[in-house]
Amino acid sequence: MMKRIRYLLIVLVVGSLCSCEGLGFLKIKPDNLILTEDAVKTKDDVKKYLNSAYDAMSYSGAFGGNAAVAADVLADNVVTTNNGFEWSQIRSRTMNLFNPIGRDIWGQTYQAIDRANYVYDIIPEIFDGDPEGAVLRAECRFVRALGYYHLMQYFALPYDATTLNRPGVPVRLRGTQNIEQAATPVPRSTVQEVYAQIFEDLLAAMNTLPEDNDYYPNKWAAKSFLAKIYFTVGDNANALQYAEDVISNSPYTLDQDNVTFEAPEADKEKFRGFEYDERDGKLIVTIRNVELKYAAAQFSSYSEDVKTNENIFYLPSISSANNRAGGLTGSYRTNATYTPQFQYTTFLGNLYKAIPTDNRLTWLGTDAGDNNDVGDFITRYNFDYMNAPIISLNEVYLVASEAAFSQNERDKARMYLNAIQARTKVPETDVSLELIRQERRKELAFLGYRLTELKRQRSTDIRGVPWDSPDLLFQIPDTEQNGNPDIILN
Repeated sequence: MMKRIRYLLIVLVVGSLCSCEGLGFLKIKPDNLILTEDAVKTKDDVKKYLNSAYDAMSYSGAFGGNAAVAADVLADNVVTTNNGFEWSQIRSRTMNLFNPIGRDIWGQTYQAIDRANYVYDIIPEIFDGDPEGAVLRAECRFVRALGYYHLMQYFALPYDATTLNRPGVPVRLRGTQNIEQAATPVPRSTVQEVYAQIFEDLLAAMNTLPEDNDYYPNKWAAKSFLAKIYFTVGDNANALQYAEDVISNSPYTLDQDNVTFEAPEADKEKFRGFEYDERDGKLIVTIRNVELKYAAAQFSSYSEDVKTNENIFYLPSISSANNRAGGLTGSYRTNATYTPQFQYTTFLGNLYKAIPTDNRLTWLGTDAGDNNDVGDFITRYNFDYMNAPIISLNEVYLVASEAAFSQNERDKARMYLNAIQARTKVPETDVSLELIRQERRKELAFLGYRLTELKRQRSTDIRGVPWDSPDLLFQIPDTEQNGNPDIILN
């Protein structure tokens, strides 16, 4: 994915549509619409447009970091002193339809979905049976599944026997080609229906994606997400099956440290599957016939030894101008010219500090003040730029550990837990549900997973509210309500 050039083939300007015959203001949607009718004609056009879907995945409201920070503030891992409009609402859990982060999560994630949908629809006509087209369609279904899973964590109640018929999010399966399609309202599907679509897409992707697909999602990425999402919905048998498949049969292994998997690519030689050459002092990286230009000197900032075999799917960054995880570095890093406004909670800090040998203590930085609820600053993301992690093997191990424990396979649960403990210099222990969940909280901290985890555990006290409280949900943003006025609100 690297730096994606957005092919804005025909940009829909909202203001100009107000005068279009037959379209009133309430029908203008979605936000920042890209019309593609008569614009994608060749195989290269298709690949370029699919690249733009991955580009949208890296936006701050999708997987670029701001959504993750918001989830951790809503939960109990992170507190903020940011008094801006959006963060004041998130801190007090009073998000309304104008909240900028809620708008971005909704609009930017649907941009990725819409672009993947359009590519999926147009491939049969353009590729005409070419096997490459089947792989590209599988990638589209992978992107769509991740997009809907992401949206469900912020706008819908978690999957539970009591919530299956509650509102999920609108399931849009067609890409936007023209104004008529843009103006077609789509109601919210139920929680059960959305997850059914997610599983359908991931299973289809798994069956078609190759085992090695360069930086694009592969079969193991699909299986890893199947393990993750089965785990999220409480299907521990399937979660364990897919997690063990990835652990035992994939080419991925745990790194020896806790930093490599998220550090930026250090050297152009590590761009698997990409063509590159030097011209006029610039590094020219070619991805599916799309040239991306960066100064070669920008690669000298990091050691050439930085290499990961743990991160199964991520959005790679190769320069500070191409920081795929800008929401994480911008919120947390302590070595910039500004003071961070986000800190870990004292309780979380004490979990790390309880074991002096835990090498994740290096993630905890300088003092942020003496507020009893506030710990220190967070140094985990002290990079000028870094990869945006989406699914990594350490998470798969932790899924396998808890899923095995739930299936009364204690030896397996201990084995997978001990693998994480050994890497982090935490003494190996016997296994218990409390220890597995504690290790999960520490290992996956500051990635935005904590809110989903507390909901999955059916916590009755997430900073004072239960797991199914509507206060933990963002409101459907005004950009959607304007074009879909009958949509059910949170």
